[in-house]
Amino acid sequence: MEKKVFKYKIVKVVVIIFNFFSLLLFGFGAFDTYNLFKSEHDNTSPGEYFVFVLALLICLLSFVSLIMVLIKSSKSIRILNIFYGFVVTLFLASMLIQVFETTEKDTPLSDYLILAGLICTFSFLIILINKYKYRQVQYENIENLGKHND
Repeated sequence: MEKKVFKYKIVKVVVIIFNFFSLLLFGFGAFDTYNLFKSEHDNTSPGEYFVFVLALLICLLSFVSLIMVLIKSSKSIRILNIFYGFVVTLFLASMLIQVFETTEKDTPLSDYLILAGLICTFSFLIILINKYKYRQVQYENIENLGKHND
């Protein structure tokens, strides 16, 4: 019997597509931040280092979760939950920083809508992978069915 991660193949396809795009997006962000460090060595702030570490961590989590889903590992659901939860937390934090930041008051509504859409998308993926994960039925005491035990 083949190993399964999800009940339906379409869930696996959706997860692989979103993980691939997340890997590209956060990988490009980490690479772009690294190039910023090389070009402006003296003017880098601790916040930029923090952004670089977060982008690198999310890129690594995306890569690991993509590989785990492709090899159909039993730990892939846990890794996906950690990855999507981390991304939702990051987007929520960036939205809160934009709302409560006092230096920039002219943030367009489209920025908030894009972040809200990303938060909803990744939250939907969390619900999707947990609802349609493959649960293998464990038959522990099948030999004892119908027998009388005192």
